[in-house]
Amino acid sequence: MNTRTYSLIFAALTATTLTGCKPSPPHAEPEVPAGKSAVAVITESTRTGDVVQITTVSGSLVAMQDVALSAKQGGHLTEMAVRVGDQVAAGQVLARVGAQDLESQVRTAEASVQSAMARLEQARAAYNQQKVNAEAAITSARAALNQQVATSDAAVRSAQSMLTASRSSLSALQEGARPEERQQTQAALATAQANFNKAQSDLNRYVKLHNAGAVSDAELDLYQNTREVALANLNSARAALKLQQEGSRHQDVEQSKERVRQAEESLRQAQAARAVDEVKRADLQNALANQAQNQIKLADIHAAQAAVQQAQYALDIAKQGVLDAIVRSPINGVVTARSAEPGQVVSSGSTLLHVIGLEDVYFEPTVSDTAMAELRVGQAVQTRVDAFPGRTFQGRITRIYPQGSANSRTVSVRITVEQARGLLRPNMFAQGDITTAIHHNAVMVPNRALVQAASKATNGAAQLLVFTVENGSAHQYHVTTGLKADKGDWIEVKGLPASAAVVVLGQDSLHDGQNVTITPQTVNNQSGVR
Repeated sequence: MNTRTYSLIFAALTATTLTGCKPSPPHAEPEVPAGKSAVAVITESTRTGDVVQITTVSGSLVAMQDVALSAKQGGHLTEMAVRVGDQVAAGQVLARVGAQDLESQVRTAEASVQSAMARLEQARAAYNQQKVNAEAAITSARAALNQQVATSDAAVRSAQSMLTASRSSLSALQEGARPEERQQTQAALATAQANFNKAQSDLNRYVKLHNAGAVSDAELDLYQNTREVALANLNSARAALKLQQEGSRHQDVEQSKERVRQAEESLRQAQAARAVDEVKRADLQNALANQAQNQIKLADIHAAQAAVQQAQYALDIAKQGVLDAIVRSPINGVVTARSAEPGQVVSSGSTLLHVIGLEDVYFEPTVSDTAMAELRVGQAVQTRVDAFPGRTFQGRITRIYPQGSANSRTVSVRITVEQARGLLRPNMFAQGDITTAIHHNAVMVPNRALVQAASKATNGAAQLLVFTVENGSAHQYHVTTGLKADKGDWIEVKGLPASAAVVVLGQDSLHDGQNVTITPQTVNNQSGVR
């Protein structure tokens, strides 16, 4: 990499010509004062114009896509479909490694997957059946328990009711009628007697009326029936009174006691039947406990699912192994190298082919770390390729790499070259011109016009001086330099008038205000002076 500066536009030229060592126009020789000698010098006129600084870089063209292809599976190479120079497309099959064993593994893995899925379906069916059976058993056990509890409760209540009634009846027989009951029975007998007397009197009267033809047979029958009912009630009241007066019979009391014993036995049996409740309750608990079998069957499902996943994973690996035995191109490009032939035994990862993409070729030069400050992404680059002499390709800086080389102190730069797709090739040598600075209306002097001198004002530090000739005298100017131009022979200076005749030879012995004489350059060239 080097940097050069060109003056593109020149203006306000002095009388001296711009190139070569041609003589300056004649200057009037001033009169030299007595006692002061004049120094002979050669001058050239300053230039004014635009100065462009161009950094030249060089390097090789690089393919953006540059891949070495290999098979992930080792084995016998059965096919090499391309040769060096062939165009290939992304995804195209380029080579194959024998995969019979791998395909057999795929079939075995597929069978394992099918078997695992069948076991999973069986586990699901067993779980569903177990769940249905458990729910049905629980429902049945709960219904049986409820029915048994209801039946036993009803039996106990009925037995208790019978026992209570039997005991009441026995107590009544043993105690006899109470005074209140006797009074009620006597009152009932009196009422029945009165009713009978009235019915007999009414019947006697209606018999007479019937005999006289005053009432019908039906009316007479009605009163006869009334008298019969009254007689029956009277007889019943008399019997009840007689029974109370005579008291309970011994056999009736014994029968009542027997009924009490039977009722007590029935109650004991009903209460004993409650043990069946606990049996039914235990059946329900067993049915509920059988629900734990659901979790066991569910665990079987999970185990079967894990087996399916494991078998599927093995199948995926086997299929990937078959795919890994096929080498495909990842890019559109050209085959640049072929390092194996069909029939060879190749190992996993060994390079079989090399493919580069010609669509994206870029220029990658290196620049010194001192020039990094002058470069920017987006700067235009005029690129020249040795394989295409006389032709310039337009380029642009698209990337400046963040890390440089510690050994060479350089940094790589990526330059994208336009209008070169499919034309340029990797590893071609190229050069590029990068415009890094432009100074307009710059004052330039020949590089040899500069003089280094120490100054007291700067404590002995060196300063750059330029001498001009004005009216036969040398005038000293302190200047600072800028960009170089015309292959470094001219340089931009600041601190000097735009149009001046500067001393280019003989200035080393001058001092400010010294008398000079201008010697034409043709004379000096004859004496070997440039």
